[in-house]
Amino acid sequence: MFAGETCFDEIDVRLHHNLSRWIALTWHDEVLTPPKGVPYGTHLASFLYCQPGDQIYGFNVCWLVESSAGVFRRACEPFEGIEATWRFRYETLKQFPFCPLTAIQLDALRLPRYCCCTRREY
Repeated sequence: MFAGETCFDEIDVRLHHNLSRWIALTWHDEVLTPPKGVPYGTHLASFLYCQPGDQIYGFNVCWLVESSAGVFRRACEPFEGIEATWRFRYETLKQFPFCPLTAIQLDALRLPRYCCCTRREY
């Protein structure tokens, strides 16, 4: 979504509400093939970010595995295990279900409070 667009659907509202926050993005191969063709987890730890006047991006920094509802563990080290850091453009990001990560989950996963680096864009 770009600045000036005003027709929000439910996903738009949820994405905007979670700007500058971490989410657990549920992976599914129907949208995009992961690096090397292998998903190394069930979710991606993604930080939602938007420059003024630009679109929302999801910065993906590590694979997560959900062992039970809402209980995540890292499948790799942040910024290392998914072929470096990459990001999803808004139209790609909207195709994946997600849930916000709580402060307790962030601490348990040892994710930084803020993230702003990218390598690949999808």
